[in-house]
Amino acid sequence: MSIAMSNKEIYEANLPARIFTPEEADVFFRAENELRGSGFDVFSEGGRKALTDLLWGFYNTNRKVPVTLQGVYDLIEKNKASLPSVSPAKRDWYLASQENPALMAAVTDWLNTLGKPNELANSPADAGYTNAVQVARAHADRPLDAASFDLTAQRLTNRPGNKLSWVPLPKIADARQYKAEDVKGNTRTNWTAKDYVAENRRLAEAEAKKAQPTPEQVLTGNDAFYKHTVEQTYLQFGDHAENEAIRSLHKNLVAQGASLKTQYETLSAEVSFYKKRAQVISRSLR
Repeated sequence: MSIAMSNKEIYEANLPARIFTPEEADVFFRAENELRGSGFDVFSEGGRKALTDLLWGFYNTNRKVPVTLQGVYDLIEKNKASLPSVSPAKRDWYLASQENPALMAAVTDWLNTLGKPNELANSPADAGYTNAVQVARAHADRPLDAASFDLTAQRLTNRPGNKLSWVPLPKIADARQYKAEDVKGNTRTNWTAKDYVAENRRLAEAEAKKAQPTPEQVLTGNDAFYKHTVEQTYLQFGDHAENEAIRSLHKNLVAQGASLKTQYETLSAEVSFYKKRAQVISRSLR
């Protein structure tokens, strides 16, 4: 402690952390939820930490200032230049990931393997985020594998108004030196009626193949552990709101035909998120 500090500074430096009431903690939580669509990064660990540090620092320094929703908004607006932000595309990706973590994780992993000419783009980043969200929204209840995602992307390409971004084919210097099939693909360039018939047949065959059991649907020796942990631990975790959210997520996973391993990994991540959030709130209440 510096001996140059004033009595007031010494007093303030030795004050215990401000204790927030449950109502005040709820204001912070509501503000964070409201900021999800505003462009601020309240999704990543770094973004949430920056927001927490701002609120913690201000309301501990100004202990007599009441915690209100408008007060929090005004504080954030005043300090918005120092808070991380996200693009609309990345924000939509975060929101979709929170709604269906297993699906978005699988789509994103698949998309990261692409990026070559005549494939879906995964860069720049916003193009990748938009592609991932578009494919996930159109994927419905199909299996979470590369072949199924390819099928969804190709079908989505034929829909008017789709926002998918593709890596273009290299520019042809002299079209006469190429055969027609060299410039055919997902862009439907130079397609004939015969090509569309063949594509529809291929899609139908792919759908029939998907109806067969996948390796993930075959029970393994670990399934008993996954099932027990999900049912006896994760589905019993949290307060009423958290438990309801976890059970709703589990219900969606089961409806999608997710494997027990996927259910276990997805719910494990969800429970971990609630535990970390509880630690932040607990720290603010000390």
